Amino acid sequence: MNFEFATEERAFAEEVARFLDVHATPEVADVCRENMAQIVDTPERRAFMKKLSERGWLGMSWPKEYGGQEKPGVYEYILNEALARRGAPQIGRASASSGRR
Repeated sequence: MNFEFATEERAFAEEVARFLDVHATPEVADVCRENMAQIVDTPERRAFMKKLSERGWLGMSWPKEYGGQEKPGVYEYILNEALARRGAPQIGRASASSGRR
């Protein structure tokens, strides 16, 4: 069994890293929040999640009929791992609080 990422998956990981270099500002990403990294509780963190959505990175594995891209789940894994490393809100964990105003 090969556990290495495919070329396309590595390219996506690099794209995510470049995105986070620009957008994971201290107001958004905070590794000291420990288990609170997934919470979208500030205007800056909500705006960050909107940027993820605009890139099509929310629901990537969902069916196209529901707004997804039908990508393999490994893409969401790659994204969530990168978000967690930076202490940024993570997909699939922010939706409950992202609707609060």
